[in-house]
Amino acid sequence: MCTYFNTRVPMIADMIEEWDEPLLKCLSDIKLQLHNQPIIGFTLEFHFNEESKKFFNNIILTKFYELQIEPDDELLFYEGTAIIRSIGCEIDWINLKTNVTRNIDTGELQSSFFNFFTSSTNIDDWKLATDFQIGHYIRENIIPKAILYYTGDIFDDEYEFSEDDDDDDEVDDSDEQQYSFKEETGEGEHL
Repeated sequence: MCTYFNTRVPMIADMIEEWDEPLLKCLSDIKLQLHNQPIIGFTLEFHFNEESKKFFNNIILTKFYELQIEPDDELLFYEGTAIIRSIGCEIDWINLKTNVTRNIDTGELQSSFFNFFTSSTNIDDWKLATDFQIGHYIRENIIPKAILYYTGDIFDDEYEFSEDDDDDDEVDDSDEQQYSFKEETGEGEHL
């Protein structure tokens, strides 16, 4: 699963550090639970195999996203579904040396994929939005297409960008037509 994230999902690969890799090799599955009563949202469940017990006691790590579907009466315009908060789980690390979210020498927080499991309630809107974007991406793209990513039949290059892409932006709009292409069949329809 670790190689799967590192090579086929650039959005997630950016979160993974070298020290995360031994733990991510223990990741066996990611599952989704949808909630609609009393709170609307979804939970991502990351299931780990027994090898993960060398690092932490949890077999399942979770991240819950609470959403507000109904319009807020205090706002003038309805802008769609709002993210209220995300609630991560507490990781029960075996000891300080196995805690990849902290530097072994200083004890300071460091970059790690496992920081994803921290809760996001009282943070800046952009941090919460970024956190939700990652969770939503896992929900909508990785979970339903996991086997395709794993086998290499699909590669996510949506987040890759090069300077050469800028040159293609200059197009004569007068003759431009829009097309929508269906990913599965490759067929398109004229808009």
